[in-house]
Amino acid sequence: MKDSIKSAQLTALMTALPVLGGLTAQPALAQKQVPQAKLEASVGSQYDSNITTEELDISTTTNDIALLLDLDFAYKQPLTKDLSASAAYGFSQSLYKDLDEFDLQSHLLSAGLAYDFDSKTAAGLNYNYADSALDGDGFLSLHRVSPFASRYFSKQLFVRTAYAYTDKRFDGRRNRDASASALDFDVYYFLDGPRNYLIAGYRYKTEEAESARFDYDGFQLKLRWVKRLSEFCEQCKFRLGWRMEQRDYDDISSANGSKRDDTRQRWSADFEIPLRKNTELLFEYEYSDFESNLAAVDYIQHLARVRVNHRFF
Repeated sequence: MKDSIKSAQLTALMTALPVLGGLTAQPALAQKQVPQAKLEASVGSQYDSNITTEELDISTTTNDIALLLDLDFAYKQPLTKDLSASAAYGFSQSLYKDLDEFDLQSHLLSAGLAYDFDSKTAAGLNYNYADSALDGDGFLSLHRVSPFASRYFSKQLFVRTAYAYTDKRFDGRRNRDASASALDFDVYYFLDGPRNYLIAGYRYKTEEAESARFDYDGFQLKLRWVKRLSEFCEQCKFRLGWRMEQRDYDDISSANGSKRDDTRQRWSADFEIPLRKNTELLFEYEYSDFESNLAAVDYIQHLARVRVNHRFF
């Protein structure tokens, strides 16, 4: 059972990789060419209705609550008028109420270069590293390299495309070690600048593991809406999101005698309320519906979080 709970937060770890650093997560040309630094920390609680391990294809149907601790630092430094460099570090820790032997700790590092060709077009290269451990034991490490290009086609339309190569290594599970290639295409449509905008994205991905039964091709679609709710307060922010991932595995499964086929959908909503200057209260909810012809990964999951986040600078 210990392995079944090892990566309760692994999905969050994987999702954080492309945007780790904060200062480079938003459209690059919206940033001023001056040194920028950010340090923030958060503390919160999470309820998980079905602790799962996506990377190990295990669902426990066990629920638990956890204390969540996070710390993030990011720095961006202009090198020339058009070239800038960035670096970041992230730390996260989960501390379970009952299953304390499954506490997960993660460290994330990133570095990047970005070049502005003009006032509308930019390109660059990002590197990410992540390492996670369970109760002090190594679990998973990831390296990712991603060149990208972006352009503002108008004040309302921003487009970003990227290629990502990922290498992941599991401690004690060499058959799941894998390399993956992915192509991303994201469109930002600003209805009212950063106060109200939509994001739509598409990803195509192939993954090859040491064991052929984990090889797959797939695609992902995503939609996200972000809006400041000035009706309630000037800085209140509401977000809605949807993601759908389709995976078509190459190998025939011994469990059902056919090729494995997964459809994974997630819906999310969160609400951010400012408490004081640089401090926010966040309410987050995520519903996951995983459909598969492999019974172990056919399940439903609810996640609910409450967090307080503070930016020191």
